[in-house]
Amino acid sequence: MKLMLFMTYLLIGSCAVAGVNVTRVGQTVDVSSLIQAMMNSSAQDMTQDVAPPNTIDLNNFYTVKTTTLSPGNVASTMAENNITQPIFIVGDDALSLNWMKKNADELEKINAAGFLVNCNGQAEFDAISNATRLSLTPMNGDDFAELFHIKNYPVLITRASINNDNK
Repeated sequence: MKLMLFMTYLLIGSCAVAGVNVTRVGQTVDVSSLIQAMMNSSAQDMTQDVAPPNTIDLNNFYTVKTTTLSPGNVASTMAENNITQPIFIVGDDALSLNWMKKNADELEKINAAGFLVNCNGQAEFDAISNATRLSLTPMNGDDFAELFHIKNYPVLITRASINNDNK
């Protein structure tokens, strides 16, 4: 990066030494004044302390509240869904955890994508992730509820059915 900056200054500097002028929107400007302004700006940038990037509160990332879905039984239905990959929807409750443990082999076998739609934070997310070997993505489930006409989870949704009574 420093080499690139140096080469840029060298190129522009050689233009200034040669007395090159730049025309911009009907106005002629001496390149040396532009170079001096850039060098002053860059020198100030290099001497200023760089602030650390904003920290992300991961607990907020893993905190998900879905108001339209709650733990409970889902009546099995045969349905034509235009999904390309099976999905399962769970929360950080005991019913979901037990369901995932019982169905983990089948969920892995069919490569189902997992969505955690209710979770109280990173500790709960970590606990449920560590208890199963399934990958989960924290996400609000209101759109799932509307799209698939469901009110409860845990649930497996495939192209042909919606159910939570796998095992």
